[in-house]
Amino acid sequence: MVQRVIAIGVTFGAVACGFRPAAATDGATAIPDAISDVCDPGVVACEGPVVRTCGDDHHWDASQDHTCDYTCSAGACVEASNLPLADVALCTSAAPVLAPVSGATVSVSDVGGTHLDCSPNCGVAGVTRIDVEKTYAGAPGLAMFCLAKLVLPAATQLGIPSGGGPKPAIAFVVDGEVTIAGIISFDGGAAGSGSDGGHAGPGGFDGATKSSDDGTDGQGPCHGSGGTNDGPSVIGSDYSGGGGGGAGNLTIGGDGGDGSCVDGDHHGHGGAHGAVCGTDDLQPLIGGSGGGGGGDATIDGPYGYAGGGGGGGFQISARRSITITGLVSSRGGAGYGTNSIDGGGGGGAGGGLLFEAPALMITGTLEVDGGPGGIAGPHLGGAGATANLLAASGVSYTGDGQGGSGGGGGGGRIRIVGGNATCVGGVSPANSCTTGVLPVVP
Repeated sequence: MVQRVIAIGVTFGAVACGFRPAAATDGATAIPDAISDVCDPGVVACEGPVVRTCGDDHHWDASQDHTCDYTCSAGACVEASNLPLADVALCTSAAPVLAPVSGATVSVSDVGGTHLDCSPNCGVAGVTRIDVEKTYAGAPGLAMFCLAKLVLPAATQLGIPSGGGPKPAIAFVVDGEVTIAGIISFDGGAAGSGSDGGHAGPGGFDGATKSSDDGTDGQGPCHGSGGTNDGPSVIGSDYSGGGGGGAGNLTIGGDGGDGSCVDGDHHGHGGAHGAVCGTDDLQPLIGGSGGGGGGDATIDGPYGYAGGGGGGGFQISARRSITITGLVSSRGGAGYGTNSIDGGGGGGAGGGLLFEAPALMITGTLEVDGGPGGIAGPHLGGAGATANLLAASGVSYTGDGQGGSGGGGGGGRIRIVGGNATCVGGVSPANSCTTGVLPVVP
């Protein structure tokens, strides 16, 4: 029998002919996932993760049904990114449901093993925790959760604890519907006045720690470098600190600004920006690197300020559809600084967001902006990459006795893969988004 393929697709906001629309949830337009009962003999089509073949009687022949390990697209089994197919097959309708009520909070934690904490519950009474299914080693590594469905209503938030979440990037494999009207945040943390750098989102890298000498480098493959400090051979207060460099990802970070001591004869130099790294397809799934630390210029303690953490890496691989009307972000964290002769910390880079499904409806906001650098002297740090703007360098001294401010973090990456994938107007930075098709299983 000669087989023909029905390429079943959905345009944004439109319903293709021959489908039986499913009920809409949370006010979103439904994405159909069922096919007409009547068909032409020899046609091959998808119904969710099942490849169906039309029999000679003009009806789908159940004896020829084949369920894909991940899902079906354009009449063929396709692969999910970054995950072994045998492990993806473990994620079935029997997996836990993540569908908390409006106003609930969900946190990805590594305390007592990587898991999701839900308050008041995860969508089923008494269920407040969902454990990870598989964890894969690497730098940063990957943690896979299996979900029967993922529904986040408006005013519901999914994120990480204030002290930082798990080190590995996070992937959700979802058997049923995915509807996100609330907020998902895997942002890197801002650096504070303490010694630690800003904590990264899962799959990202921490910012540089506070220093009592030259600034330290941020963590990660595209980290910002530390600014230097400079002063006389006799220890005194006549030192200056340069700002830390901003981390890079899709785009470079901003250089740290130079500083000048009170006599104008010693100059701390700003740290170098982080370079471009990673791949547009987000394979492997990796977040943003950390910003560099500022150089110290104060003799009575460590005051070379810390850098911001990189945004995390987050992936949703859905068997049927993904609808996003809310906000999903993986922004870099801000570097820290004060109005002084010490160098401000560099900003963390934006992370990585990956969404893949046979049908996609994304009208919400996706952000992977870089974090701003820390202040120094009277000057703000360089702005992180956002909208159509690249990361800005930190400000160098304009008078004696001023430190250099930190450079801004570079922008991250967004990848949208599957049926009618398109980059929405709510993407920031504007050049961060690419699209692709689901690869057929060899």
